Amino acid sequence: MPKRAYTLIFLLFILPGCPSRSIQPVPVLVKPPGSLRAEATVELEKIEFKGRAVILVKSPDLVRMDLLGPFNHVVAVIVSDSEGLSYYSNGKVRRYGWDDPLLPYPLRPGELVSLLMGRPELKGYYEFSTDGEGNISKLVKLSEGAAVLKVSMDDWREVQGLKIPFAIAIEDGGERVNIRYSSVELDPVIGKDLFILPGGPPGPARPARPGQGLP
Repeated sequence: MPKRAYTLIFLLFILPGCPSRSIQPVPVLVKPPGSLRAEATVELEKIEFKGRAVILVKSPDLVRMDLLGPFNHVVAVIVSDSEGLSYYSNGKVRRYGWDDPLLPYPLRPGELVSLLMGRPELKGYYEFSTDGEGNISKLVKLSEGAAVLKVSMDDWREVQGLKIPFAIAIEDGGERVNIRYSSVELDPVIGKDLFILPGGPPGPARPARPGQGLP
């Protein structure tokens, strides 16, 4: 009997009797973009905000959220970098270190950048699950065996050739941050001056449009 026939018999009759093994798909992670600009609906439990926002992200650790009021005006600005977080509201800027319990959200900037771009670093202290297409759907960060960060990513869409999650929910220390993108632009040119709030925001934010920058 030809060797190929023996191989076929083995596959048909021997393998079906073997115990099944669950194989977890490897998440689809490609080179992340260097920057991101998005319009979104944002919910920040700690400061009781729920509404529209313009989000700017610049690798490796810069994030800015302009929280908008009902007339498209800026009601608050949150900027985070490697040293801490600045919060502009009611004409005043407050600066927080990363160990301050009053932080509007306690996520470290590099970690937040990776989540907002849908490219979390899957290090040894993370557990994750994926959807049928290999996109990360749930992510849990562990510390001494306990979950300290829970993230869900849904509604993955293709933007400029890359898959981006349009729905991101983050639970960190009992506080929740919910973000749903309505539009996303990848790799726009974003100046670092937009992440500096010396005495207030450098200009009112406008909803992001492809090919247009913020003032």
